[in-house]
Amino acid sequence: CVPPDGVDHDLDPNANAMWMSKICGVFPEKTQAGGLIPITWVKSAQLRDLSSSTKEKGALHELGADVGGGGDDSATCERRGHVYRILRSYTEPDTMKQTGVIINDLLETGASCVKVDKIGIGWGIVNRGQELNKPFIGINVGEGATDDDTASDERFANLKAELWWNVRSLFESGLIDIDQFDDELAAELLSVRYERMSN
Repeated sequence: CVPPDGVDHDLDPNANAMWMSKICGVFPEKTQAGGLIPITWVKSAQLRDLSSSTKEKGALHELGADVGGGGDDSATCERRGHVYRILRSYTEPDTMKQTGVIINDLLETGASCVKVDKIGIGWGIVNRGQELNKPFIGINVGEGATDDDTASDERFANLKAELWWNVRSLFESGLIDIDQFDDELAAELLSVRYERMSN
């Protein structure tokens, strides 16, 4: 099985798991060493239907936005209960236009808020959204991890590491439903790595 890049991934231990399963028909049970979310968990989440959770009392309905700069893509995700869907992925260098896109997503979905990665240019988008009295919440993943009961047996280098571990827990517990046709999201999830430190 040789992809367009010319590398024989049957022999490559670092091969992309989605390529291996979809194209080569080889289904690894685990992600490569250091992979945060095993491929079997991702595939299960793609096949899972948790749409009934959107009707539960108190089910969260919110957006998350990762703002790209310097040519990087921006993305917006909608969460309804335990159902997560990427609404859009786009490249737009103008932060005011990005703010407008996010406000439009809030209006169209009826979400209660949008949580924005406020590192870098996201900071300005959060400020502008709040100035317009929109429910923009800035998240700085470089801050220290929170000290909550769910993470009491683990110590995380920062909030980003803690949040990613919480995402892993959702997959492990079967509490996440992602689009079965979104192979780009699946591949990105499989590319997330972690390592343990001495402390």
